[in-house]
Amino acid sequence: MSVLVSNFINGEIVESSSNRSADLFNPANGELRGQVQLSSAQEAIDAVEVAKQAQVDWQATPPLQRARVMFRFKALLEEKRR
Repeated sequence: MSVLVSNFINGEIVESSSNRSADLFNPANGELRGQVQLSSAQEAIDAVEVAKQAQVDWQATPPLQRARVMFRFKALLEEKRR
């Protein structure tokens, strides 16, 4: 199965405008799985700015709500691991 991994920025899949990619390998067995898009410098800067704002919003979220989100994330990881 060949996959193409794009950026995930601000809750959306974003195609890179750089037209550059790199091989994506399964670390367990070294098998080539597909390609990962490489972002331009400006795309990386834009992604960091969005992440900085997300951190401000996350910090303002009550701890109990953050814990619930993290436990849900943990459950999804465990579900997908099987």
